[in-house]
Amino acid sequence: MDYRLVLGLVLFVDAIFTGVEDFHRHAADAVMNARETRVFDPTLPTSFRQTTWKDIVVGDVLQIKKYEAVPADMLLLAVHETDPSAPVGMCFIETKSLDGETNLKIRQALPCTFAQLHDPASIGHLPGRVACEHPNHDVNNFMGRFEPGDDASVIPLDLKNVVLRGCVIRNTPFVYGLVLNTGSDTKIMQASHKTPTKLSKAIEIINRGNALLMMIMLLLCVLGAVWDQAWVTSSSPSYLLLDEPSVRLGLNAFRGDVMGICIAFGYYWVLISSFVPITLYVSIAIVKSYQSYFMNRDLGMYYAPSDTPAAVRNADLNDELGQITHIFSDKTGTLTANEMNFRKMSINGRSYGRGSTDIGRATAMRTGRMESVTDCQASTGDAAHPPHVEFLDPHGLFARDRATRDGHADAIEAFLTHLSVCHSVVLERDDVTNTTNFSASSPDELALVAGAAYFGHQFTERSNGRAVVHVLGKGDVEFQMLELIEFTSTRKRMSVVVRALDNRILLLTKGADSFILLKEDCNAYLKEKTVEHMEMYAEEGLRTLVLAQRELDQDWYHTWSTQYKQALSNLDETSPSYKLDLLVVERLEDEMECDLELLGATAVEDRLQTGVPVAISSLMRAGIKEETAINIAFACQLITNDMDRLVLNMEFCQSNPEVLKKLMLDKAHRTRTSTIKQRSSKSLELTKQALVIDGPVLTMVYHYPLLKFLFLELAQQCAAVICCRVSPKQKAEVVALVKNNVKNCRTLSIGDGANDVSMIQEAHVGVGISGHEGMQAVNASDFAIAQFAFLQRLLLVHGHWNYRRMSKLVLYVVYKNILCWFALYVLSLYACGSGTVYMNYNWLNGYNVFWTFLPIMILAIMEQETSALTAQDHPGLYHSGPQGDLLSVQIFTEWVFEALYEGVVCALVPVLLMGSISSSGYAYTIYDCGGLCYTALIVVGWVKLVLNAMSWNAGMHFAMWATVPFWIASGVVLSNSFTSDSSDHVFPYLLSLPEFWMLLFLCVVLALFRDFVFKVWKREWAPEYYHILQESDRYKLKGDIEWDPPLHVSNYKPFHVDFSHYLTSELHALPGSSRLNAGFVKEYMHCCWYQVFVGWSAPFGLTDPCPFGTRDMREGGFQNHGHHLSLDDWAVDTTLGEASTKHWEYATKFRDFKKVDVSTTRWKKPSGMQRKINKVVGRCVRRRRWVFKGIIHRLVDDVVEGQSTDAHQDAIEQVAKELHREQLDEEAAMGVPGIPRVAHDVVEDEDDDAPHDGDVTLSSTLE
Repeated sequence: MDYRLVLGLVLFVDAIFTGVEDFHRHAADAVMNARETRVFDPTLPTSFRQTTWKDIVVGDVLQIKKYEAVPADMLLLAVHETDPSAPVGMCFIETKSLDGETNLKIRQALPCTFAQLHDPASIGHLPGRVACEHPNHDVNNFMGRFEPGDDASVIPLDLKNVVLRGCVIRNTPFVYGLVLNTGSDTKIMQASHKTPTKLSKAIEIINRGNALLMMIMLLLCVLGAVWDQAWVTSSSPSYLLLDEPSVRLGLNAFRGDVMGICIAFGYYWVLISSFVPITLYVSIAIVKSYQSYFMNRDLGMYYAPSDTPAAVRNADLNDELGQITHIFSDKTGTLTANEMNFRKMSINGRSYGRGSTDIGRATAMRTGRMESVTDCQASTGDAAHPPHVEFLDPHGLFARDRATRDGHADAIEAFLTHLSVCHSVVLERDDVTNTTNFSASSPDELALVAGAAYFGHQFTERSNGRAVVHVLGKGDVEFQMLELIEFTSTRKRMSVVVRALDNRILLLTKGADSFILLKEDCNAYLKEKTVEHMEMYAEEGLRTLVLAQRELDQDWYHTWSTQYKQALSNLDETSPSYKLDLLVVERLEDEMECDLELLGATAVEDRLQTGVPVAISSLMRAGIKEETAINIAFACQLITNDMDRLVLNMEFCQSNPEVLKKLMLDKAHRTRTSTIKQRSSKSLELTKQALVIDGPVLTMVYHYPLLKFLFLELAQQCAAVICCRVSPKQKAEVVALVKNNVKNCRTLSIGDGANDVSMIQEAHVGVGISGHEGMQAVNASDFAIAQFAFLQRLLLVHGHWNYRRMSKLVLYVVYKNILCWFALYVLSLYACGSGTVYMNYNWLNGYNVFWTFLPIMILAIMEQETSALTAQDHPGLYHSGPQGDLLSVQIFTEWVFEALYEGVVCALVPVLLMGSISSSGYAYTIYDCGGLCYTALIVVGWVKLVLNAMSWNAGMHFAMWATVPFWIASGVVLSNSFTSDSSDHVFPYLLSLPEFWMLLFLCVVLALFRDFVFKVWKREWAPEYYHILQESDRYKLKGDIEWDPPLHVSNYKPFHVDFSHYLTSELHALPGSSRLNAGFVKEYMHCCWYQVFVGWSAPFGLTDPCPFGTRDMREGGFQNHGHHLSLDDWAVDTTLGEASTKHWEYATKFRDFKKVDVSTTRWKKPSGMQRKINKVVGRCVRRRRWVFKGIIHRLVDDVVEGQSTDAHQDAIEQVAKELHREQLDEEAAMGVPGIPRVAHDVVEDEDDDAPHDGDVTLSSTLE
């Protein structure tokens, strides 16, 4: 048997499958790189030529047309101007592929360039240079400067001047941009990582199981070699001619010495080498390819509107889909359909609009409230509506009130006028269809403007400081736009000042109720009714805004406008008075937005994709946790009204990490205490928790390692975690935190944009949605689907099936290999340890290929324990995967020992019970015994598979019932047509003997009777959940099958922190952070060294390099280690440790200090037993940090290269002053004025310390 051929076949097949997957990935990358754009070329009449994305270089000037994606990070030079005589240089861009937000962003071209580039030929004569930051992943910030060619002042650049790769140009025919970064240097690519190599959990278990098999092989080979030598030594058979020197000294296994044992060991190693199933990897690759074929063609995951089927991009992870414990989901485009619809409104204390939403129906169901008949009828109506409007008014209440001649009708007109004027929506004309569409900086604004148009106030034009609204029955009405106060996350409102046709000056304001209602001057009844209506809308999951107005005095406005424009002109971010100037602007805005008249409120629905609530509900019932965004969490049923919610934002945390630590620590401690009580008292039900955290707080959490692990502890105790407005890098960090610290977890990330690529690559399994945000997420994913709802079928059906199939494939292939070769090993031992082979080598070579291959392959490809519909409707079936019920190292070991036992049975029954004479009167030979044993192996393996089969179909019936007859026919052919000494005419002779069939039956009974009894008992008296569902399907039982998920998951280990560490330790930020001020980067480089107590030696001595320790400081300090600095320049860092312990920090071993020193996402605490052992062997450590008192500073001026010497000197002096001030603060904290006492004095104090348990180690230099 040539094992090189088998190994070569394994590698060849695996290479084919890997190559096919890589080919598809490279093909997708090639499609992206082959996209075309236009680059400036002064030699052409058109000034621009077509080129591919991959050929763009830094410094090119590109022309990007409307609706085209930007291929590189570029500086916006100019935009197409409607009126070239009055250029504005502004355009809108769509950034949802970067940050997931559908609202449009405004970008401003350089003031010194957008007026000069009306002619494309002038691009080649544009002087100047650009200096900008190094490539980084921060998509929310940019810093640089533009230096014109003349003596003009330097123009600072920020994010509003830059268009990043992946953005889409909107509302302008084209823009010109200067390429700053390309390819992997772009911000969106910097936020991504190289596609990692992902291994399924099954492969990890196989690799660990193979280690077990290798140990068993070594043990068996040693046993066989010793047994062989013991028999030879005790028997000394004459036919071996052991007295002959040539035999005794030759290379054979019967020498009777150590060399003979080694030769026998090698012989047995070759004999049972197939113990480790090399063919298993080929079987897995073939099965997964067929699984992928069926998944790609599943109509249940086919999205007809876009003609998009599911796609398996990494077949190695098919079974991982059945073991997911945590899902990390993007919101925009993944859970939502990117559609905002105008639903309801409250005007002058009256509510208009009926119908219910998904969350409204869910809320009514939870609270036991019945929906009104009108809402139910309106929700099921088929009335057609324009885009972004779903206003339902079945009784015509709004039209009736609008037609009345009273003050309420005037309030309605004022409300609609407000909707049509107070916004930043612009009009876009489609050059292909010649139609006009709205483009908005916010999807809410688009819905509000569409709602106003639906009621007869259609916004038609905005240009040159005016807005035109076409009012039904009145024609075009023009408003002069005087001021625009934009919406910000701090203000939470926007305002416009307009002059109406009657020459009145009106302030129109809209925003959050928490801000607008405080500034209104209205009657209490109107305010109370409006708040009541908004609360009702909020319960239905609608997004609400308050509308108000104010009529301004002409003279007062002109005075205010003059002051406001002057204040805006004074704003300069580089100015020392910037904060004071900003306060002046905010004060003037507050003066304008007060004494408002309440008009009403609007309600807009953020529509979910079809099937999202059901999918998330099913996945949570399957035991999977989800992390996503907050504003649709209720509608997704991810958060419910009965959950306790903890919201962590900068306002709540007061921007203080100590406050955040206290809040998180208190919450985590109370929740863990409640969990412990619930474990001891099963009748106690815990209130589910939900955690909401925003991006700035998450940044703070990751800046302090102690907070990071506390956040993980808190998140693990919650049923849902909502992360709001986080960057792509933060998404990946959250995934990594769970992935690396929660034992036995399996994470899945799903998203549809380039901002989700890092998260998708970081997770164990990445799923990309081929939506509106391009193909970046799909190209980086392992699986691709068109809708989030398909994730339910992908996991609960295909994931569950594939996990069960792969578990059986792995266990059975290992089982049948051990069954065969251990039986061969037992027969070799029975033959006096000689290693005699009882079987034909042709039988052995065909064992895995012909006679045991087909049944397990058909089962692993086609078996379905339940139908797809049953698996999808009963998420409880999925629990077996995350818990590891079907495949683990323990289960692997159990199957190994079962195979060993059954191999013994199949070997010993023939040799012990066949006797010496057959019933036909002929003597048995060892070949007859081998034939019976081999047939028993095939039949026992076949019956074993039958007992473990969950379902039968045509393929299963064929594979099962054809296996044994095919072997018998093959045995006859091989015995008569391919004769050899070891199998001459064994078949069909054995088939005619009745004892052959009796012993064959006895082998099956002795080997598998316990399996049969256990499975009968299990199905009849202790059935699994799938047993009940199978009977329900078979007998057509109606009604849902009751099932309670396990109270405590057996295989899933949540992450816990050591609370005592947080009570005694201070928060310390990660080192290496730098601050930016006026273009200069200041780095604080206090040289830091850790002193380690080495006064007491340990049994194992020092294992880490020691720059210096207590003895070193007494005996000359740094000079002993090549650091020629005086110890008089060093002082103990009093910010670490406590004064009572002289600022020493303590740990079990030095690596434990990395919990707070290193920016790592993995924290492996030593176990209690390990800490005790460390203490016994003397590895308890202590350290304290020393800081160099000299002022060492370095000015990093790469960004400001070319500045004047005076500017450099001013910056140096500013840095020096700040460093000197910090040094004085440190000295004051030590309690000693001026220079602290020298190191010798502090070290001498250590001689008085009580001895500790042992030696310590020391860190390297930190800066």
